[in-house]
Amino acid sequence: MTAYPVIFYLLLAALWWLFFWAHADYRTDLLRFRIFVIRDQLFGYAAQGKIRFDDPAYVLTRQLLNGNLRFAHRLTLSNLLVLCALQQKYDPDSGGNFHARLNQALHGLELEQKKAISDIHAQLHHCMIAHVANVSPLLFPFAWPLKMAVKLHWLRTHRLTKQTRMRMEPIDAAIYDLGRQRDAYC
Repeated sequence: MTAYPVIFYLLLAALWWLFFWAHADYRTDLLRFRIFVIRDQLFGYAAQGKIRFDDPAYVLTRQLLNGNLRFAHRLTLSNLLVLCALQQKYDPDSGGNFHARLNQALHGLELEQKKAISDIHAQLHHCMIAHVANVSPLLFPFAWPLKMAVKLHWLRTHRLTKQTRMRMEPIDAAIYDLGRQRDAYC
């Protein structure tokens, strides 16, 4: 009779360890892998001569990807909420400034180049949102049904992307600044 609470707490501790350590580490590695793939797409696009390596849109996007790679382990719901609150308090214009900098960088590009850079940003945002949803204990129960709804076309992905793009700007601005640091991933 007294062994049942001990077994219950051992099982609860094992579940806690699986979710907060093993699963979170796996999801962080998966996020970094996906960002590396996206960065390789960007590099391949430039290596084919479709965009210059020193083009401001390429540099800005590369630095954004590098910041995400470097700080992928910190991409959690609680950190995002704190980041958004602090940016709203101390630098409320950072998202708008980043968006203006991105628009200015995209201004001189051809339509195909703009689409490629925008697609890379959309892929990055999708990876970030999926990661946060899968490592957050509050969002995890909703991650799989939402994913299935998108796969079954109950929700349109371009609608979700359009709604979340403007909300991601402050996060992009902070990560871009982190990606510009000298010791970021190459």
